[in-house]
Amino acid sequence: MQTRLFAAVGRDIFGKKWAVGGLSAAIPFAQPRGNYNCARHIAEVDGPNRLKSQTAYRNGAPPLNAGGKVYLIVQDVSFAYVRNVALFIHRMLRQTFGEVAELIVCPELDDATYSDGALIFVIGENFKRHQRRPRCRYVYLNFSVVEILGNPLSIGRAGWHMIRRKRAMLDEKSDLYDVLLDYYPPQTRVLARQWDMPVQGFDVAVHPKNLPATIPFPDRPFDVCFVGGMSERRRLVVDALKARGFTVSPHQDVVFEDAAAQSRCCLNIHSLRSNHLETPRIVGALAVGTPVVSEHSYGLGGLLPEDLRRSARLGRLADAVEGLLNDAEWAALLGRRSQKWYAETYLSKAEENWRKICRDVALIETSRPIHKTEPLALRT
Repeated sequence: MQTRLFAAVGRDIFGKKWAVGGLSAAIPFAQPRGNYNCARHIAEVDGPNRLKSQTAYRNGAPPLNAGGKVYLIVQDVSFAYVRNVALFIHRMLRQTFGEVAELIVCPELDDATYSDGALIFVIGENFKRHQRRPRCRYVYLNFSVVEILGNPLSIGRAGWHMIRRKRAMLDEKSDLYDVLLDYYPPQTRVLARQWDMPVQGFDVAVHPKNLPATIPFPDRPFDVCFVGGMSERRRLVVDALKARGFTVSPHQDVVFEDAAAQSRCCLNIHSLRSNHLETPRIVGALAVGTPVVSEHSYGLGGLLPEDLRRSARLGRLADAVEGLLNDAEWAALLGRRSQKWYAETYLSKAEENWRKICRDVALIETSRPIHKTEPLALRT
């Protein structure tokens, strides 16, 4: 049985209060392998912040993680789904740690080349178990729902099985990491009570430099953006909208933010019957000025202000989309408000959250053994 590390939920690894937030994008994308060169994406990183770090070092104050490198290592399959989010996180690591922060995309963690004594942020639920290297600290970023949250009756049998499978995948590698970062605030609070390691929440965001240009509403080629796997319950809603004469974006082989920017509305539907929040899809749409109509989701009220929330049960989603799009002026206004909220409120909070995470994690000392060949027994 796992034990709780902290006496107070909602506090960080040093006992200070922390704020949680989050995201999980779902978009197929052609991804590179090996050491991914992000120079063109991070060239416009906040110059003054980087300069301050370098100046402090010259004046005798060592930078964070002094003496070691910092890596964000992403599994190639996961990179296809969280590409722009990974680029945002890498940008924040570089703002905090400087040029030593490197982004690597690879099939397996043991395929990556990184230094002993490094601080390593890891994205990739399908990574196999890896071999820990001397003096390295490993931070795992969880983008999956691994706990039953809210009303359990709102989750179907297939949804329950999916959550249990995702939790087993996480538990099987938990002994290889020193810190767990989680994307979903209600879930983060549960995990903080269960895990024998520091647990914090993280905000998922996309930097404006990685977003497509905003297209005026009348010029957008699609009425509705839906991107993701086409399950039976999703197809019911999409087909209903098409039958009413609405045009729907391609649902695969596209970058989500690009498809959302070309649509007047973004539709968020659970793949399986559940109540969980697909934060990356929602936040990504608002970032490009596209209002979202979402199936009811646990935690939506904590993510968005009331005036930006549009939600309905599955059988009423098509009606909710139609009601919004029938008032083109209101839909355009809601899109502008959404983009303004993202740029002026959410993004700055996400950036500050990541700066704090970096400061906290940099002070962690690993106590895990270097080599692990067998997984821990799974929690039952």
